[in-house]
Amino acid sequence: MSKKGTHMSNPIQEKIVHGEKLFPFAAYEFTPAFPPELFTAHWHSDYEIIYMQKGAVTFGINGISYPLSAHQALMVNPYQIHYSVSANTSDFSFTSIVFGNSLVFPSTESRIYTRYIHPSAREYIRFFPVLTQETASGMDSLKSIEKICLLDKSRPLCYEMEIQILLLSVFCNLLRANAYDMEIREDFHTLSYVQELLYLLRKNFAEDIKLEALAQNMNISYEHLCRSFKKVVGKSPKKFLNDLRFQHAVYLMKTSEHQAIAEIAESCGFSDMSYFAKCFRQKTGKTPSEYRNHMAGE
Repeated sequence: MSKKGTHMSNPIQEKIVHGEKLFPFAAYEFTPAFPPELFTAHWHSDYEIIYMQKGAVTFGINGISYPLSAHQALMVNPYQIHYSVSANTSDFSFTSIVFGNSLVFPSTESRIYTRYIHPSAREYIRFFPVLTQETASGMDSLKSIEKICLLDKSRPLCYEMEIQILLLSVFCNLLRANAYDMEIREDFHTLSYVQELLYLLRKNFAEDIKLEALAQNMNISYEHLCRSFKKVVGKSPKKFLNDLRFQHAVYLMKTSEHQAIAEIAESCGFSDMSYFAKCFRQKTGKTPSEYRNHMAGE
């Protein structure tokens, strides 16, 4: 059966292997039980397709927002920083399909890969993000993506082969429709600073982080790092860090009912309980104690 997005519930640097080494594929389902706020900014070397089954959610890729409605999909290319922005309906469900490059292109020296995906040492294909039913290529791709979701749930004999074929058909549809552009390797220069800062914040969010010191260690000015981060992620490093700490605190409030609130706050990087309570009230309309009592009553 498909996973339920639990790898996003604990907001740390994403180091998990999607699927297995011999079949690098996984599908994660998200519903209001796993709010999209837990889909925090992250990146990886895999492809990712986000398929909206019901409702509407806005996602972001490298600082640009893309609202998705039911039966639409978002294509995330390798190394792109992506995240959810907001749920636009109270009821929603979407599936995140993550697969390694080796699943669709077992050899990077093959004619298919060198001709269509990585035609030169400095350039690679970057697919356009949004897939809708308004074009023939989009409609055909969405049918394949929906079938992939169903296959991952039922897993009949040879489902791996069929998923591989369907993913290749999506790539083929997009290439034939010219639904891509070429990205230059040097474009990664600025993005690499943001990726490194994301890694450090997600890994060390519970610690006393000095953003100015991190910028100095990365040999970049603090102001330039903040501008680049906000452009790509959609919020400042300080706001991202506070949101990350808050999301983890909410997760612990829901799952660690016997852990003291002060202990939860401290474990998430909030050294000041009054500031933690203020943030909690601003975001939920409740104090931490009221929120915990409300969750216990549901």
